[in-house]
Amino acid sequence: MTTPADGRTWYQVMGLTSSATPAEIRSTYLQLARNLHPDRHASGSPTERSLADRRMREVNGAWAVLGDERARADYDVELRLAERARTAAAAGPPGSARPTVPRPSPRPAEGARPVHHRFDGVPIDDGEPDEVELTRAQFFLLRRVPVLVAIAVALGILIGSAYAGTHGDAPSGSTTTTAFVTPTNPGD
Repeated sequence: MTTPADGRTWYQVMGLTSSATPAEIRSTYLQLARNLHPDRHASGSPTERSLADRRMREVNGAWAVLGDERARADYDVELRLAERARTAAAAGPPGSARPTVPRPSPRPAEGARPVHHRFDGVPIDDGEPDEVELTRAQFFLLRRVPVLVAIAVALGILIGSAYAGTHGDAPSGSTTTTAFVTPTNPGD
């Protein structure tokens, strides 16, 4: 029997327990099918439609198994066998004690370098400290230089624009009139 890829059971997909009656399974399936049907989400966003489509496929898969009495009985046997195998694997061979796995401390000791872990919990030691010690002068420069550079750039732009505005032909917005004078001849 196929099961969902994420490790849930078909009962969990439908939100039921394994003791659900056939009538409860049918009722739950019909309710979920009404809520998740693609026609109901046609006006939704692409993400909503994709989610509803995926959930509808899961619910249909669950219904195919749980809605058929023979398939459900086979699936229940399969679940019981899988649960026994998990329990036996967790207990280990008879007479052996289960090894304890050391858990990392939630918070490193004061002054200790933080330890990074891989996805499986194994510490990674890259050999380099995460933080570099700075002198007072370095700290001062790192904090102040970007601000000083920004102020210098702003002043440069302000001075440049003021200089460009005063050396034009005529300031913008001013009206000047030019008088044309025609020369006169005294003998005329």
